[in-house]
Amino acid sequence: MSIALFFRLSFAGQSGYARREMSDLVTARPEAKSWIMGIHAYVPGPAHAADGRELIKLSANENPLGSSPAALAA
Repeated sequence: MSIALFFRLSFAGQSGYARREMSDLVTARPEAKSWIMGIHAYVPGPAHAADGRELIKLSANENPLGSSPAALAA
């Protein structure tokens, strides 16, 4: 299967459409730069406290005390 792409071109004041097949285009996979590839993947911290109890991790928008009364009233 080939996909036709149309590009608007201009030659010396004349304009028109030129047809190019997808196989005519560069189809290389994008590659990350070497310094990006050298970054280590994120490793999450332990899910247990030093004494073995399970920890409950909160997101940035969570509060261990629950919603404030002002927020509930809003």
